[in-house]
Amino acid sequence: MQTAMLALCALVGSAASLVAQRTWVVDTQPGLGVDFTDIQPAVAAAAAGDRIEIRNGATLPPSYAPFTVTKPLDLVAMHGAYVAYFRVENLAASGAVTVTGLRCRPSPTFQTQDQCVLIRNCAGTVLLRQLEVRGVPADAFDSCIVRDAAVVAFQDCLLVGRSQGLFSGGAGLVVQRSGVSVVDSQIFGGNGGGSASNAAGYEGGTGLMVQDGSVFVADTDLGGGDGGYGWAFGGVGGNGVQVVAPSSGRLTIAGGQVVRGLGSYTVN
Repeated sequence: MQTAMLALCALVGSAASLVAQRTWVVDTQPGLGVDFTDIQPAVAAAAAGDRIEIRNGATLPPSYAPFTVTKPLDLVAMHGAYVAYFRVENLAASGAVTVTGLRCRPSPTFQTQDQCVLIRNCAGTVLLRQLEVRGVPADAFDSCIVRDAAVVAFQDCLLVGRSQGLFSGGAGLVVQRSGVSVVDSQIFGGNGGGSASNAAGYEGGTGLMVQDGSVFVADTDLGGGDGGYGWAFGGVGGNGVQVVAPSSGRLTIAGGQVVRGLGSYTVN
């Protein structure tokens, strides 16, 4: 299993390294050599196999709007640009998408579970490298969801579930009916919310949650979020990893740490 998944990562990486047909430049400031000032118009204009370079945008709030990719593309954030969230969906079996260097900060005004990094309904391969997703307070949605995807690989990524508010912590990564490999990354659940006016604190989020599928993890730290506080009961810490459907879910871990989140305290 380990050898097969590492070979799969190498295959996805080699597919991502093919020479682009054309490079499109996205920058927050229009000017010479800049094709677009937002990512989605560049995705729409690009042909399959093109490269999109995302420049600047390394400030908060996110400089770029959410975007969706449905065709083979190579997207590279040159300076750690921020975007609220993005999706890769409906990718054909022959296609490959790579996303490198983006940082995602979902807005606390988003109100649905799918407003996160979402990879879904993909028969092709998706490679996410140096991706950073951190939640914001005031909700507890999950950081990243992979749903009904054949081959998804995370390399050198940081995924942290959203925290606090009056909610349980969100998961760092949720895998649903998919094949996923994670290498040299960190995945943590968000901390549970709490309040001195609440009887019980909310539980911490799960680092990695597998809801059916096959997941291989190598040299990656998995941690649960800490529980929130309450005046009567503190919330319990989240699991570093949880397999929800053991009969149909398969998880292999080779290297790294798995740590449960800390339980919280009561306020007297």
